[in-house]
This record gives sequence, structure tokens and C-alpha cells, in this order.
Amino acid sequence: MRALGLVIVLSHAAFGQAPAKTPEFEVADVQVSKSTNPEQGKGRMLPGGRIEVPNTTLKNLMMAAYSVQENMITGGPAWLESDRFDIVAKAPPDTPPETLFLMLRSLLADRFKLAIHREDKPMPVYAMVVGKSGPNLQKAAGGQQTCRWITPGNGRVQRECKNMTMQQLAIQIPGWGMAHVDLPVVDLTEIQGAYDFQLEWSLPSGRGDAGKGDAPAAAEMGGSTIFDAMSQIGLKLEQRKRPMSVIVIDHAERVPTAN
Repeated sequence: MRALGLVIVLSHAAFGQAPAKTPEFEVADVQVSKSTNPEQGKGRMLPGGRIEVPNTTLKNLMMAAYSVQENMITGGPAWLESDRFDIVAKAPPDTPPETLFLMLRSLLADRFKLAIHREDKPMPVYAMVVGKSGPNLQKAAGGQQTCRWITPGNGRVQRECKNMTMQQLAIQIPGWGMAHVDLPVVDLTEIQGAYDFQLEWSLPSGRGDAGKGDAPAAAEMGGSTIFDAMSQIGLKLEQRKRPMSVIVIDHAERVPTAN
């Protein structure tokens, strides 16, 4: 589900107007998972608008619904990270990703009675900024937004994306497991529009560390990291501290309401 990661900013209705109704799935089935697999399942979208998210925690669902990392969700009971659920839902075909995540928020509020509020909290982040030589990006040719992994061998990995904005790229990088980025990424490039691009870097063998700490190991191997790869499109990631909007859990019910 994290691979769907796209930021959605909910706009508030103008003063004196009734707030717009949050989109909802046409149908949704939520069950307590019976799986004994310790690994959480990954969500997928099938043809016809069918969404399947197996064996996942409520916290992981929140991370997907609000496009945030785990350290940007605070409060709530311990079971949010242990209890697992299976979700199958149906949305209209060709529903855009932004609407799908709004639908997931509606489902969490309806079936788990999830209530949250936001607070600003200073925290370390990676700022995505333009490099000294300027951006090196190709305007998108149009079509559907897609990303895929390519493994050319020799310990290298490539991430190819099409029709993606810089804001969307910043949101997705922490969810790229092979990038080993353990902090939120904030887009400060001020680059508008959508682009097609490809990034390539090497993976340190046997290293499970997260974050920029992988850079020395990759360098010793004559390789590079995602931090080096960003220069391929004229960008760079700089660690900074910024106030970030974190999600505070006010209420959640352990047993989802009946289907």
C-alpha cells in the first residue's frame, strides 16, 4: 500500500458553506485477518477499481491514507501496530489516486471510528532542492502516472517514473524500500508540472541500515546511493529540521463495525 504513496491536502470549505462530502468506496469489506504471516501484506489495485489490502495494521493503513511515515503518527493504543486486517473495497474504474486515498480516510473513520487532529512538530527531514547546475528533467509525455523498478544487475537498481510532479516524488521517496531513506522528504524545488525521469544507484550488500548512513558503505563498494542519484535529475537531498504537520490519534476502535 505504501507504493501508492501520494500526498493529499484536504481543503476546508469556505466560510458559510457546507463542507463537501468526503468520497467513499462503493462497497468495502473489512475483516480481522486470520493470516499467520508476520509480514504485512501490500495493497494492490486491480482492474475495475477493486482494491485489496491484506494482513495490514491500522497504522499502516493510516500511513497510506494520509501519505505519511510512521514517525508522523503519534498517540493511540498499542494494538494499532499489532492487530492485522484484510480489506477489499470497490471504487469506480479510473478513480484517481488522490480520490482513492480520500476514500480510504472515509473508510477508517466509518469502520474504525478513527478520529485525529494535526499538530506542527519540529522534526528532521530531507529537503529536496535544486542543485547548483539547475534541474535536468524531461517534461512528461502525458498518460498515466507510473513508477517501476528495474534491476540491471551488478548491484544496481533503477527507479523509472513517468508523469510525476516533484511534490509527488518527495512524498514517494521514503516509501522506496531500496532507497533506504528514513526521514520525510519535503519538496522545496518550486518546480511545477509533471516529468518523466529515471534514477539509478547501487545497493550496499548486507546492509540493513536506513538513511544516509548507507552512503559510506556504497562508496566503499565504488557505488552510489539515492542521495547521489538525485544529481542525475539536477536535484539533491539536504538534511534539515522543519516544522511538520503530524497526525495525533484521538480515538480508534479495535473491532471494525460490521460489513
